[in-house]
Amino acid sequence: MKLLNALPIILICILISKSSSADEVIKIKSTLAGGISGIENSIQPNIEFESSYAIFKHLKVTKADIGKEFTISSNQDDPNFKKFSERLTDGDDEVMKVGHVIGYVKGNLGNYETTWFDKKDLYQKYVSKITIQYSSIEFGEPYFKENDYWTDFQYEVLITFHLEKKQPWLVDFISEDFQLEDAQTKGKIQKKKRITAEEFLKKDNKTPKKSKRKFKIELKYIKE
Repeated sequence: MKLLNALPIILICILISKSSSADEVIKIKSTLAGGISGIENSIQPNIEFESSYAIFKHLKVTKADIGKEFTISSNQDDPNFKKFSERLTDGDDEVMKVGHVIGYVKGNLGNYETTWFDKKDLYQKYVSKITIQYSSIEFGEPYFKENDYWTDFQYEVLITFHLEKKQPWLVDFISEDFQLEDAQTKGKIQKKKRITAEEFLKKDNKTPKKSKRKFKIELKYIKE
């Protein structure tokens, strides 16, 4: 198995700004350098609370990707987007890791959320999208060391979190705490399906289709 030779942290910079009253932007800039056994020329981002919450793990970047901005804003872009975003805004001050996977080796820096975001409270915020951009990527010429080739590397990465006020609580309340019952099912409770605020509003604004069938719909509150 390949081993990480060194991973000194050169620079960690946190920037917080507001682009509008409704949209808040938090940026984390990180410059890392080290050496890795093997001949490598690509970086896989590693941003996670733990492995099952890692985002951008599908992405691999090389020097050709310098300056490009990669964006995720839903589970269609990244299957862990929603899970990561909910963990980020649940009000618990947990350790978030920022780093990379190069070759077979993972290297990252772990800090509590309050440290990453300069004590900024993200509780009940809504993450509309997350972007990642590499301003520099350098891989040195491989050299022979300890019966293996080694490659030195260095990169600077900018991760941007776009935050908005949390979705209207009433929409979340309706989608999570109510169940739909169709009288035609003879009182059988249908499986709950959670919907987003966008889906709720989109559905609410649709023109109803004409139907010859008449049925009754009741909302029942489920007390937990």
